[in-house]
Amino acid sequence: MADSGFNARDKYPGFNKIKTTFHNAGRAEPVSSGNTAWEVEATGAFTLADGETASFSNVGLIIPLSGLREGDKLIAYRVVGAIGSSADADAGTATLTCECIKVTRTAAGAATALIGTETVITQGGNTDDALIDQEISLSEEVVAADAQYIVRLRGTTEQELYSDITVIGVELDVKRA
Repeated sequence: MADSGFNARDKYPGFNKIKTTFHNAGRAEPVSSGNTAWEVEATGAFTLADGETASFSNVGLIIPLSGLREGDKLIAYRVVGAIGSSADADAGTATLTCECIKVTRTAAGAATALIGTETVITQGGNTDDALIDQEISLSEEVVAADAQYIVRLRGTTEQELYSDITVIGVELDVKRA
């Protein structure tokens, strides 16, 4: 077939704009004996709340970034949710560590590589709850063949001190190939 000379990117300037996709299907990493600390709420959100007798430290939640195509450019992501600490003088601290990870296959199984930088979001004692709204740059990481991408979150809350973290999902800015 002869080349028609038609190029959608030239004809439609918005064709290759950045698209924002939303990812909210995750899984909690077990902390002991297969139990997880992240609870799935009726709304579908994941919540990590301080317990009556235990705090949580670096408890993992994995959110896969699906629907990516080879050659797509990953621009940035945002964790959507809230992080809380009571305004009480004795309130604890809640911390959420965020990282985007590229997973590739190897003869020995799988290899991982951090994309962008690890980001720590903290809500300290004696402050009110806050929305999580921090953009984390991925420096236009190009999606590779045979690679999977995930956002790994690690939450820490303090025992009996009114700290909690709620994650609704991840917004991902992608420039389509």
